[in-house]
Parts: sequence; C-alpha cells; structure tokens
Amino acid sequence: MKKIIISILTAFSIYSAQWERLESFKDQETSLLFKLSDTLYAANNNRLHFTTDEGITWKSTTEIAQDIDFISCAIINKNKLFIGSLAKGIYYTSDHGTSWNSFSVGLNSSETRSINSFAVRDNKIYTGTYGGGVYYNNLDNLTNWTSFNNGLFWNVTYTINSLYNDNGTLIAGGGASASIQLNEINSNMWSDINFAPFNANGTSLLAVKNFNNKLIGVFSQGIAISIDKGKTWEVLNGVNGNYEKGKIVEHDNRLIAMLSRAGFARFYISNNSGNSWSLLSQLNNIFTYDFEIVNRKLFTASFDGIYKFNIATVPVEDEVSPFKFSLEQNYPNPFNPNTSIVYSVPSNEYVSLNVYDVLGNKIAALVDEQKQAGIYEVNFDGSKLSSGVYFYKLEVGKNKITKKMNLIK
Repeated sequence: MKKIIISILTAFSIYSAQWERLESFKDQETSLLFKLSDTLYAANNNRLHFTTDEGITWKSTTEIAQDIDFISCAIINKNKLFIGSLAKGIYYTSDHGTSWNSFSVGLNSSETRSINSFAVRDNKIYTGTYGGGVYYNNLDNLTNWTSFNNGLFWNVTYTINSLYNDNGTLIAGGGASASIQLNEINSNMWSDINFAPFNANGTSLLAVKNFNNKLIGVFSQGIAISIDKGKTWEVLNGVNGNYEKGKIVEHDNRLIAMLSRAGFARFYISNNSGNSWSLLSQLNNIFTYDFEIVNRKLFTASFDGIYKFNIATVPVEDEVSPFKFSLEQNYPNPFNPNTSIVYSVPSNEYVSLNVYDVLGNKIAALVDEQKQAGIYEVNFDGSKLSSGVYFYKLEVGKNKITKKMNLIK
C-alpha cells in the first residue's frame, strides 16, 4: 500500500470561548444534525426538530416511535426522509414528519436494527449497521431489506461506521482494523483495502467525502486522502489522537472536518482541497456527535444540546498565525491507569514534558525532542504507580506550565 506523509499546516486556533449554547433548543442530548436548503434539522430522543432562522425558534415533527431513544443517521431521497435509530431500526416519512412508517422488515436482530449510516446508489438505498453489516432495499418498491455482505467478515467488518457512494462505488468504514471496504457498481462483492496504520485503540474510517475528484477521509486517528478512488491513501501527519466520531462538510469551496471523542471536539479547515489543514476551533468538555453549517454558522449536536460557532470571520486564505503555547488538563482526570495530555507549541522548538510526584521526583519523561508548531497529544500510563496526586510540566524555550492530575486505583 502506498503511504505518503503530508504535514498539516497550522494557521490559527479559536477556542471554546467563542462557542454559544443555543438556549432556544430546550432538549439536551442531540444526536444528529442535517439540513435541507436553509432548514436545519436536529434529532433528539424520538423526534426531529427543525429551524429556519438559525436556531432562534424551533418546530417539531410528530413522535417517530415511542420506544426510540437515539436517532443515529438520516438521508433524504426525493420526497422521503429516512432515519436510522439505535436498536429500533429504520423509519421514513413522506409528509415532513407528520406521520412515520416503520421500515425494518428483514432486519431481524438488535445488531441489524442498530443503524449507523445510509447511502443511495441508483434506485437502491443501502444501510450500514452496528454489527450486522450492510443491507439494501429498492427505492421504487420498498419491501424487505436484503443482506449485502459478500466479502465482509462477520467478526471484523460487520460494524459499519460509515457508508458513502463515490460516483457508483460504495465505500464502507467497516470494523476497526485500519481497513475500508469497496464495492464497485454491478458487483455483489466487497474488497478489503488497508488505508491507515493500525492502532491498538482501533482504526476505522468515520466519514469520507469526494471533493475536487479526491477522497478525503476522517478516521480514528486523523485525516487521509486518496486520489485513486480509495485504492491507496495518503495519511496526514499532525492530527493526533484517538477519535470516536467524525464528519466532513463542504462550505464556501472549503472543507471543514470534525474529529471528536469524550472530552472535546476539534474542527479543522482546509482551503486547498484537503492537502493541508488548520485548526479552526476546539469545543471542550462536551461529547459531540455531529455538526452542520447553515449561513456561515457552525452548529454541533452534543450530549449537552446544540452549540453554535460563527465562521463568517474565518479568512479565505491561510495566514501565518501560529499556535499559542498551551497545556491542557489531562483527560480523563481522575484516571486509572491511562490518561491523555494535549499541548501546543507556537513554532519549531525543543519540547520537554515530564511527570513528577508530590516530592518533585521525575517519574516519567513523555516528550524530549524538537517539535514543529502544532497541537500534540501523548498518553501517560500510570499502571505501575500508586494512587495519588502527580504533576506534569511542559517546557518550551523559556515557557513553563505545570498542571496537577489524580491517579485513583
């Protein structure tokens, strides 16, 4: 497999202070956002809510089904809106949510009724499930769902984290073993393609988008690019971390990507078709499921409702504006036995990051090398230490920051 490492250019960093929680949206956990023209839809529990004035006022559809408590994905085809749920299958509406129809015949287990993603190809709708692989149905005659799993492995790739139609080729982010699955049109077989280095925390394609004849994918550890329809990939160096959710949206001929996990969501922007990326903003202390852009406003679906960020002032061209010197609070904290530490450096500098006990004894050297400007994340393993308070200190040039963390066993 061809691997080309591309450095991510760092332009500017806008932090959580500029995010605004939408108090007009009264519901809390919001699992999904999508738009139709300038109407923004938000999913909460067992119904959809929508706004045409950027979240100032909201209206709601009728209840989809009483037992649904999590809506995971949606797709619009012609006059039908399909939604997928966790463990409760698929529903659709043809009248903007006034009435809903159950659409799960053939999805006969809790795994196949846990829906992660949709794609449409020709006259068929495909769905990726959490543990049951891929199924399809005929859009001209909605009947039973049919398994579409030839070439997928039930113990590896049956959990479909993303599904995308790239000009007739279906791309599935199946499993967590650093591979994707491709299905060419008129073929009933999936082929397995390695696309990124394997990581012990699991590596999966979370979302993919075709932009200017190039595939841009966000995955568990960062961003990757393919220029040959997904057969080989270039992995971008610099987006560090282990992520659970991802998405890519096109806006004003630019790309904005989200990578999130428990504790924070990072939003990156590219002005050159995904060849280089800058950190646009970071939303801290909130688990983020999804995001969407309406009228130059970025909206997020999170565990704590909907947040808004104004991207109208983001420059069209990258400007030289380096990262600040910063050290984030470790996450999780307290921890047992592993925790992550995120820091940023403003320029090419020698960096040291060490861990100390309460007596000032150095017990671990996490970083001791030259670093380019950017945001970095390191893991600290406290499995060989006893419970207690520890300190970690970042030194970059003459700058020093020390923070406290708690190990509880």
